[in-house]
Amino acid sequence: MTTESGGLSQQEFLLIQDQLLQLRNENYELREEIKKKNAFQMSPKNEALQFASKLINRAKNSEKDGEIDALRRKIESQEEEFRLQQSTLLEEVKSLSLQNETLKGQETENLEKEVKALKEEKQLLCQETIPTLNGKVSNLEELLENCQTLNTELEDRMLAMAAEAEALAKEKTCLEMEKCRALEKIDALEKENQQISEENHNRHGVVLSENKILTEQICAKNAENLEISKKYDELKAEKLKMEEHFDSENTHLKTQLDALRSEILQKSEDFSKNQEKVLEDRILLLETRYQLEVDDSKKTFEAEKSQFLRKIVNLEDQLKFCEEDKKASLKKHKAYVRELQKTLKEERKRADSYERKSEERAGWHVVPPENDGNSSHTFDGNESVSSLSAIESENVELITRLASLQKIHSENADTILQLESENSRLRREVTEKGELIENLIREKPLGAGYSATSSNQPKMEVTFRKFLNTLGQDANASDVREMNKKLQRMLEETLSKNILLQRDLATLMERADL
Repeated sequence: MTTESGGLSQQEFLLIQDQLLQLRNENYELREEIKKKNAFQMSPKNEALQFASKLINRAKNSEKDGEIDALRRKIESQEEEFRLQQSTLLEEVKSLSLQNETLKGQETENLEKEVKALKEEKQLLCQETIPTLNGKVSNLEELLENCQTLNTELEDRMLAMAAEAEALAKEKTCLEMEKCRALEKIDALEKENQQISEENHNRHGVVLSENKILTEQICAKNAENLEISKKYDELKAEKLKMEEHFDSENTHLKTQLDALRSEILQKSEDFSKNQEKVLEDRILLLETRYQLEVDDSKKTFEAEKSQFLRKIVNLEDQLKFCEEDKKASLKKHKAYVRELQKTLKEERKRADSYERKSEERAGWHVVPPENDGNSSHTFDGNESVSSLSAIESENVELITRLASLQKIHSENADTILQLESENSRLRREVTEKGELIENLIREKPLGAGYSATSSNQPKMEVTFRKFLNTLGQDANASDVREMNKKLQRMLEETLSKNILLQRDLATLMERADL
């Protein structure tokens, strides 16, 4: 079916026309990509991200400010309570001292009055009232003894109040130490805020550099598009010439088309039947591939989830072992302290016995060696103090380790929850995309899209199909291409998300191993 007129055959014309269509499609695709990139750059996503980062920083700063204010309020409330307790104690001490003084004054006055009265009565009734006076004197002596006991009790109370005041002063010093620690924590939090702001600034610089790279790529693609448009104009001019040339050939071909229509109708019916079967087979293959990919992703997700659960169980077991080790070490330390106390008591007893023996041997003339005993006591005391300080340092280290393990456990739990939420979201997206694909496959009939499967058809049908494509009947092919592109993009998105999930899981595994 080749007709040579004007220097170009029909096959060459069809090849040129296919090239023009491919160039047109590529130009449309490039324009779509440029529009998407421009929309992505001009979209408010960057602003939303910046706004979200600012909100997060503000929330963190507000939380830290709230914690600082709460600590300050606690310290102020504790200081006020301490002041109130101190003032109440001082008032009680003052009241007790005043009561004591008043009681002493009253008792002395009463005693003086009674002594005067007794002297007068003694002068008047020396001989008659001697037994009565003796009884009164005994009563007065009892009253004096009671007053003395009351004075001793009041002095004991005063000493107890002074001890309480000293304890409150110690508590005040402890509170001041806690206040200093809280201020140090506040400084550390401020430093962390500065580090976070610096990291955000660095990320902003990275985003700007990426935007510059994208703009350069867009400029390069625009230059390529200009070259393609120039080539397209040249090909369009050649096409006009070819159309003028082929107008004369179309009249000749129309006569041949009438004869071929009857044969083509029969062959088109056979071809449509075969093509429907091929399309159904292709749809089944796509569905099976999609289901296999979904099953593989589910299996990998379940396997990774089981691994994470095992690691969580192992971490919990390790925490339990650490707690048990801590308890055992505390028990050992307590037993060790008790043993040290016993040894101290025994050594003191020995030192006392040695001193007594030395005194007995030396007698009254020789001075006992007090310095040696004191030195032995100080040596043992230093050893006990050093052992106690070592035990306290070990306890502090164990507590810090426990706190770090609890932090790691909480971080792992948070990351696992995030991964579970992301996996659920991905499952929803996969199901939605599967439904969309099924709807597209059911709604849109795939007419002449898979022309490559029927490559073994005769040359008559191929040339007729190309001629129909020249007349503008390539809508179904464009729909099929768009659907294939959408499917490829969806698969690429799912693969990229799976890769990101695998990376997150790998980082979690490394943290758990550490």
